[in-house]
This record gives sequence, structure tokens and C-alpha cells, in this order.
Amino acid sequence: MHGLRGKTPGVGSGTSERPGDPVTRLGELGEAEVLFVRSLRGWALGVPCWRHVWNEHARRFGGAEGRIVLRAFVAFFDGIRGGARRPILHHPPCCPHLAPDEARILAVLSAAVLEPPDAARFRALTIVEASVVDAVLEAGQILGEAYEQRGLKLRSGPLLEHEESATRH
Repeated sequence: MHGLRGKTPGVGSGTSERPGDPVTRLGELGEAEVLFVRSLRGWALGVPCWRHVWNEHARRFGGAEGRIVLRAFVAFFDGIRGGARRPILHHPPCCPHLAPDEARILAVLSAAVLEPPDAARFRALTIVEASVVDAVLEAGQILGEAYEQRGLKLRSGPLLEHEESATRH
């Protein structure tokens, strides 16, 4: 597993902060969630992988639309990375599993669009410092709306249930 924190991606410890946290497979997620997780992993690895993230957005949405969605993604990513309470662990791009932190970040994105503000704020505080919560949720709402305007729907049901179980001991 890899980690992201601050301006430079680093390498995580290889385990989550709580051994035994459940993970799920990317194949269980919807199109919006898979695109987001793959983008998160590629962007976290830095400049050499950014071209792959851009290509995926351009292929899916076209050049102009892809730039709009990618800008929204980068704003959300930068908010998470810049305000993370601790290193965020993620799997490499080709891994079929979903890391607990990836599920938590995905839950924050879904909550920004689908949940009441207090619930979304609570979810965001599990990942980022209070000083950046509003900016992260605003960026998440813009990204979620960008996905939805282009036919990709975020889900809250099973994904959030998984995320909640990943936070319990």
C-alpha cells in the first residue's frame, strides 16, 4: 500500500492503521466510484501517472468535459491531501481491492453530494482537519455534481455501510 500526505507522495507502512479493517473489491463499485478510486491512486503517485488519469477522463468525457471533471477531482484531491490528519493509505493503481482509507475518502465524496451537511462534515472530519472540511466538502460537491451531470451516479448505500464497518473495531 502507498500513502499520501502533504505535497509529496510517500510510501505507507503496508497496512492500515487498524489491522483487520475490511476491504472490498473495485468490481463491487459503480462506474463513478471506480473512476474516482483509479484517479485517486494515479494522482497520488505523482506526475508520471497524471497522464494516465488525464487520458481516462478524456476518453470517458472528451477533452473539454474531461478537463472540467479533472479540475474538480484535483481540487478535491488537493483538499484531502493538504488537510489529511495522517498519511492516507491507498493501493497501487492495478490492485482490484479497495483500501479502508480509499473507502473513507469515497464516503466523504458521496456524503458531500448525498447527505445532509452535518453528516457530510462528520465523515470529512474522519479524514481531514477541521480547518479544511468546508473546502473539501465544497470541492466534493462540485466533483460529485460534475460526475452526475455526465451520467455517473455516486451511491451511498452499500459503499457507506462498508465504510462505516471499516471504522469499527
